[in-house]
Amino acid sequence: MVTTPTTTFVVMGWMVGTALGQPTGNINGLPTGQYSVDDYLKLSVCNEWMRDAVTNNRWNEAADVFLNGRKDGDNYCANGKSTHRYVKKSSFLEVRGPNTYRGFYKFYNNDRMFLDTLAKRYLCSSTYGDAPGSRRRMLEEEDEVPTTSRDDYCVEVANGIGLSAPRIKEGMIKLPQVLVGLVNGLSESEKSIVELETLGKELSRYVFAEGYAFTVGKDGVEDASLFYTAHRREGDFDVSGNTDAIITAYQEGINAIANTNFNSDSAVIRLRIKLTKLVQKVSALYVIVLGQSIERYANKLDTERPAEQDTVDKWLEEMRLFYYGIAPFVDALDHQAYLDLDEMMSSYESSSTSSQRCRVRHIFEYLVQSMYAYGVSQDDYGSLKDAGACPENDLLKVPNALALPLGSKWHTPYLKDGIRRLATDTKDYALLSYDVCEVNEAVLHKQWDKAIEIYVQGKNAPDKSLYSYAIKPEPESVTWRRFKNAYGSETFIDDHVKEYFCSKSTRLRKLLEEGDVAEDGNPSNYCSGYEGNPRGYEHASKTQAIPKAMQNWIGIYMSTVEFEKAVGQVEKGETIYGARPSASHSLSEAYLFYTGARPGDDCSAFTTTDKRALNFVVDGNQKQILEAFKRANDELEGNNPSVEVVRQAYQEVTSLHLTVYAKGVTRYAYYLDDAAKNGIPPFRYGAEGKTFYKIIMPYVASVDPEGAQRVMEIFADENSVMEANQNYYCQVEEVMNCFVGSMTSYGVSVEENYGEFHEAARDNIECSFTCHGRTLDFDNADNAATSFIHSWASLVALVSLLFAI
Repeated sequence: MVTTPTTTFVVMGWMVGTALGQPTGNINGLPTGQYSVDDYLKLSVCNEWMRDAVTNNRWNEAADVFLNGRKDGDNYCANGKSTHRYVKKSSFLEVRGPNTYRGFYKFYNNDRMFLDTLAKRYLCSSTYGDAPGSRRRMLEEEDEVPTTSRDDYCVEVANGIGLSAPRIKEGMIKLPQVLVGLVNGLSESEKSIVELETLGKELSRYVFAEGYAFTVGKDGVEDASLFYTAHRREGDFDVSGNTDAIITAYQEGINAIANTNFNSDSAVIRLRIKLTKLVQKVSALYVIVLGQSIERYANKLDTERPAEQDTVDKWLEEMRLFYYGIAPFVDALDHQAYLDLDEMMSSYESSSTSSQRCRVRHIFEYLVQSMYAYGVSQDDYGSLKDAGACPENDLLKVPNALALPLGSKWHTPYLKDGIRRLATDTKDYALLSYDVCEVNEAVLHKQWDKAIEIYVQGKNAPDKSLYSYAIKPEPESVTWRRFKNAYGSETFIDDHVKEYFCSKSTRLRKLLEEGDVAEDGNPSNYCSGYEGNPRGYEHASKTQAIPKAMQNWIGIYMSTVEFEKAVGQVEKGETIYGARPSASHSLSEAYLFYTGARPGDDCSAFTTTDKRALNFVVDGNQKQILEAFKRANDELEGNNPSVEVVRQAYQEVTSLHLTVYAKGVTRYAYYLDDAAKNGIPPFRYGAEGKTFYKIIMPYVASVDPEGAQRVMEIFADENSVMEANQNYYCQVEEVMNCFVGSMTSYGVSVEENYGEFHEAARDNIECSFTCHGRTLDFDNADNAATSFIHSWASLVALVSLLFAI
């Protein structure tokens, strides 16, 4: 349940901390001329004027600055722009648009005007400006009334609630500086990402730069932006480098946009992935700043306990404003943690004498842990200077993942480098990627019943569901038989998904224990009678194993099955272009199973290809895949299409897919070494590496049975701390590198398509091995995979049994 902001909320604002030098927030390459963002940078000047006006009780001036961006008649701080303009602007953003805005909108009871609601809390208070020299008195003495008057702005508020002057002052100072900057800044950066194709290079750079300007502000203006708040926290906590990291991320984003060829789909999608990571890093760092700020004021209230009510009111209101900014993130992570935080805020409000700082800190350490995937760590949060140590944080024993994927609306199903015109209307297959997106979000928020309902019953693709393809038998397909033989099951993909959905620790098992059994096809029946892993799986594992299987295993497997089917149909003469069934129809399905409805939206295998290009010192796989699809389609459009041309395209595309997932397995082996060194279970990376490996294991086993077994054992159990100093990276790198080498006759090469993992190259990791020299046979499903490979379920059961003993 979400509570509308009231006086029971305690949040933070801004308070001057340790004296520090002026931070440098300038970056190079900002757009100029008609795309200049100088006015947005100057909004921090408006914030500075606001602080000066309310601090000195010039209430009329404060209202004029907030509503109109001016003072003294025609002296404008940002050339006609105002804080109020961007309080209102956020209300017009699409609710399904940028993730930041959407998250705040949902949290604040679907209130499109949530920033405006907060602003009226202060500006429309019945006690606003009642002191001598107040705005009301000054209005009577002045000839010129502001363009938008406070009386007009507050006409529907009926004088609102009555707040003390310190609370009004802090609210008027911190709302523009913290919340307006945060929501508009992150939303604009996200907008530049999701609308890259529509905006083009110059407008994308402009909108991304707007995000920078909203949060960083004009250089030299002190205490008037969220960035400067981050700078202050570097003085209060034993951390350094967060502000540098923020500026570096914005600089890299500006440079990346400027250097991208917008005429290339692959280049634009790689840019989207890079910008997404940069904005997620900035978002995570600003969330950390909010948490640090709350802990700081919690400590001040715990230790100083001022007698003056004005001081208490000031600190509480500063806490409250910071809390308004961080509460949606905490709630998105763990609703119970949000309720605990809300209770603590309320206890400060009620003048509780109990110390709360460590409880606050534990929640924010938990929040930071959930954002490790976005490039931050506990070192970025640090420890509050001169504050005592807190007890061990039990929350950190429960790994979790915060939902911070960016919102997206763009739609580019037919790519310039790929098939330009599909033979048949097969868009329904692409729509399955929307189901993947929704399952992913539901899993992140632990909405297990919703996730399984979408998976089993489907939602966006008429008469289709992800589950239907996870269990669909294709006995004529060599690909299907290869997987069936390797895993000893006809439902090999669903076996994996069910293992994570239904194992002991999930909410669905709890529903069953309580007797809440739904009709056939609903969540509780999906898991009915299924025991799974008695140890269960952590949420951090589920967030990877479930969505990644749907996004990648179903997508790649079905794309491969349909492409293989197209080859067989050419052999049979089923080549009438656009007919159903026909080779062209099967190829269209194969293409859309791969790209999804929104290529690059991280809900289809297409994006995984581009993500791996960013991780390895090679590029070009995506372009090569799309060109091979196009080559096959062009062949099918002609008369008497050659089966050899289509078969070669099929083998090349499949080999490239397998290479992409070999790279993924190698990447996550590197992180296994890191987890082992730190003595923690590799929940997230182990589950993702395992899922990727399952996609290619039957192929690996056909050329390297012993190597396949070794890799399977390495990724078998993400629940346990792995033995350190085992060099898992090189063990896996040998198998994957040699596996890619087995496909060189199909148009791939180790050097140009596999390459070297960036972080391993950075760490100067060198692996020495000699490859087996075998060649992968695409036409033979009855291979070495059946000779030794136990089912994953059997292996997990063995590990669980040993654990129980």
